[in-house]
Amino acid sequence: MTTWLFAGPSLWPRRPSWSADVQLRPPVAGGDVYAAVLAGAGRIAIVDGFFGDRPAVRHKEILWALAQGVPVLGAASMGALRAVELAPFGVEGVGAVFEGYRSGRYTKDGDVAVAHAPAELGFQPLTLAVVDVEARLARGLAALGWPPHRLAGWLDVARSVPFRQRTASNLRDRFRNATGDDAMPEPLLDWLGADGFSLKRADVAALLRRLERPSARPELPEGPWDMFHARALEEARRRVVHG
Repeated sequence: MTTWLFAGPSLWPRRPSWSADVQLRPPVAGGDVYAAVLAGAGRIAIVDGFFGDRPAVRHKEILWALAQGVPVLGAASMGALRAVELAPFGVEGVGAVFEGYRSGRYTKDGDVAVAHAPAELGFQPLTLAVVDVEARLARGLAALGWPPHRLAGWLDVARSVPFRQRTASNLRDRFRNATGDDAMPEPLLDWLGADGFSLKRADVAALLRRLERPSARPELPEGPWDMFHARALEEARRRVVHG
């Protein structure tokens, strides 16, 4: 079973290894899941995805893939969001970010958003996701032996920084200039800048371990599709046929 893995910034800083039947594709965008199924993908795994400057992958697109008998898994970033939204229909979620959204720990799409470099530079992430800020601060608090009671307030400060500006340097400045409970002790500021841990990348590793096992064929009936779906599917078919 050939698996198409849509990923980019969440693979950094060290690209993990995977089996030969997993084919890496760029972050998913609207139409890419159609194209994957039409090109013969036996399974689809979504990690990263475009949004804003390119159409995001639509829910009906993923539902169509399931209706064609193609398993779909999601983790870490856009994949975790779509997995939570479509879990009742058969999308399989993997990892801590997925579980965080499913439990209500995370409620904002922007908690996984990052700015990243273009394809020519390997989609290297240029900013930090809130889920990774939380993970690093929690690790820092544990290492320093400090209680986590102020973590929620610090995450609100992190969320107030637009994702395209949420660099470690900008966050350090924001926390350093904060007052009251939002002010962050210097040792924890140092930890935030120095710790390279990524919860999203850890979830990619969990997803890759999951992909070592087969997935059951989904059983989802063909649903009622709108005109947008029909046009997008036909466009994807032309892409596959004509390259």
